Amino acid sequence: MGTNGNETAKKARRTVLIVEDDAFLRTMYGFLLEQDGFTVLSAPDGPSAVRLIEHHGPTIDLVVTDFMSPGRGGLEAWRHVRTAGAGSEPELLFLAGEPNKVKAALDAEGLDRPVLAKPFHPDAFLTVVRTLLSPRAVPQPG
Repeated sequence: MGTNGNETAKKARRTVLIVEDDAFLRTMYGFLLEQDGFTVLSAPDGPSAVRLIEHHGPTIDLVVTDFMSPGRGGLEAWRHVRTAGAGSEPELLFLAGEPNKVKAALDAEGLDRPVLAKPFHPDAFLTVVRTLLSPRAVPQPG
């Protein structure tokens, strides 16, 4: 009986891809997310993220990325997830030292995506992630 519950819990885990060039930050974000019950994939740069996307594509629920990732940036990696994910569109969270510049760049592309200003408290990070991955209300016919 306990095994079935554990298997169900494992299947329900959400997967987060972290794209961050700073190894310490990448590890810290991953630790926070794993402790909160998420499955974590991590990459130091865009090209590495794309390789993970090609392998895990539709299972990725959220991409957390520094806007200024080396190589192919976080926005490009997210676009790759969208095209490789067989119609799935994962959520996207940008982390930025200069959030106003990131918001302006996203606005220029017509994208409305959340940006979390660095530095941030771990609880704030987890709150944003949980909010982005919470089940969305489905309108009921009335």
